[in-house]
Amino acid sequence: MTANFNPKQKLLLSTVALTFALAGTATALPYDDHENAHKNPETLMGLYDKLEGRYACSGANSRGNETSATITIPKQSGGDMLHYHHQNTGSNSNQMVGMWSYDANVKNLVVSRNYISPNGNYFDLLVGDEWSEDKLVFELIESLAPLQMNYRFVYDVPNENSFKVTWEVLRDGEWTMGDYSNCSAI
Repeated sequence: MTANFNPKQKLLLSTVALTFALAGTATALPYDDHENAHKNPETLMGLYDKLEGRYACSGANSRGNETSATITIPKQSGGDMLHYHHQNTGSNSNQMVGMWSYDANVKNLVVSRNYISPNGNYFDLLVGDEWSEDKLVFELIESLAPLQMNYRFVYDVPNENSFKVTWEVLRDGEWTMGDYSNCSAI
């Protein structure tokens, strides 16, 4: 039996294959690179520990409309990866599904993200090269198509029971808020 896939299915399968290929690079090795101290994988793994869980989130978009979602973040591959699932609640059925993996070769967090909405499904890659014990920033990179806009996600993670995620858009050289969510463990 031969499987026939349409172009969207082939793209999704390629994305899944890329995600799992990236998983093979996710190893927490002893860290001694002083030039890239802000990219310490042990610190990133500490953020993974804080973020793992299930959260109820509420926030607003830049137009002031209230938003709500459930976010689930379990560890995968022995804790070296996170599976991220964001499901909007209420009248908005959009969701985001992604994998987060540390790439030891380039010392970055690589994030594959699938945005699923009634208007279509969209895929992008983001790279996190800035993190600390309570903050993580990752930014969109050009992958399958030229960038229509540049954006990033900023996660403020004060403890294992809550975090705030802000989607920011680059406009006129400045990062401006697109939307935000305050999330509490459930």
